[in-house]
Amino acid sequence: MKKDGYALVRIEDNSDLAWWELIPSRLEVPGTSIVVFGADASWVADGYKIEPREREFTDPPDIDPTLPAPIVPISRRQMLLELMSSGIITSDEAVAAAKSGAVPALIQESFDALPIEKQPEAAITWATMSQCERTNSLILGMAAMLGLTDAEVDGMFRSALLR
Repeated sequence: MKKDGYALVRIEDNSDLAWWELIPSRLEVPGTSIVVFGADASWVADGYKIEPREREFTDPPDIDPTLPAPIVPISRRQMLLELMSSGIITSDEAVAAAKSGAVPALIQESFDALPIEKQPEAAITWATMSQCERTNSLILGMAAMLGLTDAEVDGMFRSALLR
């Protein structure tokens, strides 16, 4: 696929240093201290110029529609709302966790089931977690302790994204 745009060109050797579909309002010439504001297609200075240029791009690969969408991280808020909605924690536990970082009973049980040397790491992770990643070992351990399948956990993450 070809696109029309503009190139920043070094006049000395006619090499392209940058390419844009639209010329940026603030242009920095790479490898120099030159900064230009409001350049247009006719700009020429200090051995550099802007020229209209066509550029070839490869088309992105086709995405297999049968593959599941990737699971993106969710916020702590989304996680607590989903755990509450799923009945894993109570509304009082969710509020306490949001306000003070308190650990809900079932979550604490999953921490207690860990080897003693891993328990502080789990507690620190819970207390400092600002986002929740599907592949985090804490999440994997809690899911296993609760008997949740991968599909159920994926569904909870997708549901949480809507909160």
